Amino acid sequence: MALVLNKWETLIYSTINPFQGNIDLLSDEYIQLLIEQSGKEQEHVRDSMIEWLVDKPKIRDKQQFVQLNQAILIRLLDKLYSYKKETCKSAIQNLYESISAHLENTLNFIEDFFSNHFDRNERVRATYLNISLEELCKKLEQLKRILSDNDFVDNDLSIIITNNFNKFCYQPAQGITYNELIYQKDLMDELLIDETLKSEQSIKEVLFYFNFNNADYISYVSHRPTPYFKKSLKRPSLPDEK
Repeated sequence: MALVLNKWETLIYSTINPFQGNIDLLSDEYIQLLIEQSGKEQEHVRDSMIEWLVDKPKIRDKQQFVQLNQAILIRLLDKLYSYKKETCKSAIQNLYESISAHLENTLNFIEDFFSNHFDRNERVRATYLNISLEELCKKLEQLKRILSDNDFVDNDLSIIITNNFNKFCYQPAQGITYNELIYQKDLMDELLIDETLKSEQSIKEVLFYFNFNNADYISYVSHRPTPYFKKSLKRPSLPDEK
C-alpha cells in the first residue's frame, strides 16, 4: 500500500520531536522552511491519494487505504498536540500549529471527498474533539436555562437529559469516535429547536427518534409512562366493545 504520509511521519517523529533534541535551537529560517515544505506536502499528499485511488478498482482496497491514512493523520495530529505542551517558544508553537493545519486540511479533504470510505468509528482527533466539546458545553448551558424556565417539562426528565450532556462534555471517555460525537451534537441541536421545546411530548419524541438508550431514561420511562407511550401500547377496541 502506498506510503503517502511518510514524509510527514519522518518530520513529526524525528525532525521536530521535542524529545529527540533541543528543538528550541532551530533557527527562524529553518522553521519557516519546514512550514513551507509541509504546505507543499499537503498538495502532494492530496494528488497522490487521488491517483492511487483512481488506479484501484476494488472497493475494499480503497476503503483500507482511506482508513489507514485517516488513522495515521489522527495519530500525527495528536502527537503534535502533545508537542505543544513541551515548548513555550512562539516560533515553535507556530511551527506545530502550521503543520497541524496542513494535517487537518488533509483529513478534512479525505472526509469530504472519500466519505463513503471514511471510518466514523475511528476516534476523533484531540484538537477537533476539544473544539467540539467546547461548543457543545455552550449549547448545554443554553439548554439548561431553557429547561429550568419551562414548567411543563418534568424535572426528572430535565435532569436525565442534562446529565447525559454533562458527562459527555465534562467527563469525556477515552477514544470518543466520530459517530459518538455526531450523535451528541445532532441530539443537542434537535433538542434546541423551538418546535421541540414547545412541549414535553415533543422532547420525548426527539429522544425516541434518536434511540436515546440512556439507562436512567429507560428506567424513567419504565416506571413513569407518558401519554405518548400509553397511547402506543393501548389495546385496540374490539367490535363488540364499541
